[in-house]
Amino acid sequence: MRQVIAITGASSGIGLALVRELAQPGNHLILLARRTAILERLATEARESGARATVHTIDFQEPNAWQKAYGTLTANGLNIETLYHCAVRISGGAVHHTRPEDWQEIYRVNLLSTTAILATLYPAMVQRGHGTIVLFSSLTSLAGIPMAAPYGATKTAILGIWKSLQAEASRTGVSVHLVSPSFIDTPLFENFILRKV
Repeated sequence: MRQVIAITGASSGIGLALVRELAQPGNHLILLARRTAILERLATEARESGARATVHTIDFQEPNAWQKAYGTLTANGLNIETLYHCAVRISGGAVHHTRPEDWQEIYRVNLLSTTAILATLYPAMVQRGHGTIVLFSSLTSLAGIPMAAPYGATKTAILGIWKSLQAEASRTGVSVHLVSPSFIDTPLFENFILRKV
């Protein structure tokens, strides 16, 4: 029986690593990110490994980006059984140099995308009586990191959402997990360090 697995932020970092790890026979991977060309290459790799793969370009900066993507996927018969929500933005700069639009950008990608997913996918999983959602916080939710206040704020909010949702989901058959990594050597982290310097 195939497993339909969606991965946001699939074109880089943790999302890309998950695509390569989960590209196994029996899995149908849905790859979501902004960079279509990279997603298409990853989809080809996944198919060569025996998995099925669907590419869907998404930019969480756009209004209702997830709702549109989710509607298209479900209309095509793809009922997501497992979701890894890896899409993320990170800022580099002191709070007094951070513009309102910088806060808004990071909130849209990191936090509001999460709430949009939970408002659509989670109820569908509850109705089916099974499913898995994996959210990503960060150690910045536990210890403040200089020059990353907007990022830390969103990751702290995700931690709070997960705590409540885990308690709510305990009797639904839906599993909700949280991963809180430290800094990982990815292009995103490299750009963050360069901006701080």
